[in-house]
Order: sequence, then C-alpha cells, then structure tokens
Amino acid sequence: MEAILECPVCVEQYDRSSHLPLVLLCGHTLCKKCATNLHKTTGKITCPLDRKYDNRQIQQISHSFHILELIEKLADMSQTLKYLKLSPSERLTAMRKQAEENLEKCRSHIGLANTKITEISEKKQKILTEISTSFNMLKEALEERQSILEKEIINKANEEIEKFEEIRDEAQELYDASNIAFEHLMGSNELDLDKEDLKPIAQLTELPAVEINWKYVIDEAAENFIKNLGRVGKWSIIAPIECDNYKNVTYWMVPSCCSQYYCCNKCHDRKETHQWVYANRMVCMYCEKEQDYRKLPNHCEYCNQHHKGVVSK
Repeated sequence: MEAILECPVCVEQYDRSSHLPLVLLCGHTLCKKCATNLHKTTGKITCPLDRKYDNRQIQQISHSFHILELIEKLADMSQTLKYLKLSPSERLTAMRKQAEENLEKCRSHIGLANTKITEISEKKQKILTEISTSFNMLKEALEERQSILEKEIINKANEEIEKFEEIRDEAQELYDASNIAFEHLMGSNELDLDKEDLKPIAQLTELPAVEINWKYVIDEAAENFIKNLGRVGKWSIIAPIECDNYKNVTYWMVPSCCSQYYCCNKCHDRKETHQWVYANRMVCMYCEKEQDYRKLPNHCEYCNQHHKGVVSK
C-alpha cells in the first residue's frame, strides 16, 4: 500500500505541493519534482518502470486525484486509529490539548480581527477627517469667490451709475442751453418765424448737427442757427422749417451719398464736400417718418399729410 503512495524515483510520499502525483501516458505515476528533473535533462520524460517516453510539457500532464484522496483518507484513518489506541485518561488529555489549541487559534483569530477592525476604523476616521477638511476648504473658497464677485458687481454698478450721472448732467446742460437759445430767438423781431414753428426747438434734449455755441447765441448767430437747421442728423428730426431755396417744403430728402436729411440739394451742397447723389428716401416733416421717395405732389404713407410741389424762391 505504501509503495502506491510513494514516487518510484525519490521514494517520497505524494502530496499536493512539490510531490504532486502526475500520470504518464504509460499509466505509471511520478511526482512532479522528479518528472520536472527528467524533463530538464532530456527534454522529455522517460518512465523509469517501462522506459516509455512522454513528450508532453509538465503543465500538460494531469495529476492523480485518486491517489490524493486515498492519502487524505489514510491520514484520517491513521489519526482515528491512533486515538482509539489511547486509554480513557489519555484520550481526555488529548481532547483537552486539542481544545486548548483550538481555543488558542480562536484567540489568535480574534486578536487579528480586532487589529484589522482598529486599522479600518483609523482609516475611516482619517478619510472622514480629510473629507471634512476638503469640504471646509471648498466652502471657504466659494465664500471668498462670492465675496469677490459681489464686490466686482457693486464696483461695476457704481461705475455705471457714475456714467449715467455724467450723461444726465450733460443732457441737462444741453437742455438748459436749448432753452436759452429758444428764449433768445423768441425775443428777436428780425426773424420772420411763428412761435408755433419754433416751439419744438425748446423740446430738444441734444444739439443738432450744427457748428454753433449754444451758450453764446446772439442775434446774428441766431439767424445762422435757423439757416443751419436745414441739415439735421439722422434720428434727430425737428419741426418743419422753411428752406432758403424753395417754398412749400414739407419733407426732407435723404440722398444716397450720405443718408443725411436735407431740404434740397442746394442745402446739401452748402454743408457737404462731396457731390449730391439723387435721393431715394424722404422724411415727412409732419410725422417725422422715413419712407420711399415719390414724385410730388403726394401723400405721406403714415400720416396721410399732403405734400405739395415746391417752388423756387
């Protein structure tokens, strides 16, 4: 029986490690250690019992499960027989010894488990501390960023308020200057203009596109001011005025060359340095609406006001 459980080369009992029983092609069994040595020497395994060759690699040779099971069963039977041969007192002593060994193993496992639990608890606490620290740092960073943004917004708002205040002051100055000009013009008897024609001038909140100092308007400058009203910047429409060159002017022409508003081409040539290009748009002086240019006489597309033909002065 023992010969079956031993390697025929090294005469060592088979086990599940280096002496693992391997079954050759011929059916005989060798331990893994001896088979490896034979394979290293010749590149193949020669069975020591029948001299037959096995060209397989060590990893390709299967091991004998039956021999391993038999070894384990014999070991259990040997332990049982050994235990049965003992006297009752010896059995009790052996049982106590086995119990103490098992108890010691349990204590060892419990100690190891407690150590692992302590390590895990420490790691857990460390991770929680790091998370808390990171959260606090993130919170502080967000609060700081929010504070910076609030300051930037407040500063920007203050800058915008200052700009609007400057614009308001400038607009007020322009409005006051226009009132001064209007009052001066209303007190002049040399100009042949009705009050109703001049009334919208007092409502201006910005200067028209004329080169004139509103704060120092005198009689001569006032007359030039009225003449210069023939040129009006776009989106700065004022009340109807009388053209110096034609009568019955009730609209402005918009030439293609500069897209400004003029009573006639002569008014344009007096102010501009470039050549007049025929107008394709016109602006009604009654409703101040821009529209396509049409031959006179015609009616406004918006207010239906009648536009007569102009006559040279």
